[in-house]
Amino acid sequence: MEKVDWWNKAKEAGLETGWFPTVILAQWQLETGNFTSANLLNNNNIAGQTWQPYMGTALKGTARPAAEGGYYIKYVDPVVGYVDFIKKNRRYAGVRLQSSEEGQIRAIAAAGWAVDPAYAEKLISILNRNKTQGFTLKEEDLSMVLNFDEDWQWKQLGDSLDGLYRKGLISDYKWVERAYTRRMSFSELAWINTVVAARQNGIEV
Repeated sequence: MEKVDWWNKAKEAGLETGWFPTVILAQWQLETGNFTSANLLNNNNIAGQTWQPYMGTALKGTARPAAEGGYYIKYVDPVVGYVDFIKKNRRYAGVRLQSSEEGQIRAIAAAGWAVDPAYAEKLISILNRNKTQGFTLKEEDLSMVLNFDEDWQWKQLGDSLDGLYRKGLISDYKWVERAYTRRMSFSELAWINTVVAARQNGIEV
C-alpha cells in the first residue's frame, strides 16, 4: 500500500481510539521503518506490540530482537490488531485526553510503549516531516464524533470530565453529558483539554 492508504487507515483507527491520525501514522512509520519491517510483513504487527502468554499461542508471532526478548503479536489485520491492543490496555487510556498531537505522543511514551528514551522526540520529528507532505489534521477530521465502542471507554471519559467539572475546571456540565451519551468529537475534546490545562496553570478563561 501507498503512504496515503496508510493515512486513510490511520484516520479510521483514530476514530476508534481517540488518538489523532497524525500521531498514529507517525507511530506506524517509526515502528515499521516506513512500512517495510519484517514484523509487519510476517506478523501483520504495525506498532511493535509484544505478545504475552495469556494471549494464547495463536497470537504468538516471531521473536523480537535478542536485546529486547519476547515475541511480537501476530495479527490477521494490522490495523484491527492495533486498535484492539489500545482498547484493551488501559495504561494508554490517558492518551486520548491530551489536546495536542505532541501531548498525545508524550503520553504514549510516558505510558511505556517503547523503552527508547528518545521515542517521543522521534515521533515528533516524523510528525513534523509528514506535515510538510500534507498529512495534517483537517477540520472534517476534528469534527468527527469519537467512535469508542467499549462502554468502559465512554464511561471513563465521562467520569474524567465529571471530576473536572466538580473541581471547577469545566464550567458547563453539557460536556460531561456529551461524553456519557457518546456524542463528543475530536475538536470538542481538544478544546476542553486546552481550557482545563489553562485553568490548572492559573489562567482565567
